[in-house]
Amino acid sequence: MDLLELINKKRDQMINLGLTRGLTDKETIKCSQSLDELLNIYRKQQATKKLTPFVS
Repeated sequence: MDLLELINKKRDQMINLGLTRGLTDKETIKCSQSLDELLNIYRKQQATKKLTPFVS
């Protein structure tokens, strides 16, 4: 499973937790923090790709 799939799966999980347990529930918050970590990894990967010079 690639990173974007993990992000989408975690996002869906967080939405479901928020709807069923509430936005301030500990599990919802943990899930949100986990999603934040995945998004930070993704952003760092994207920034690295932009900084890599083109070599011909």
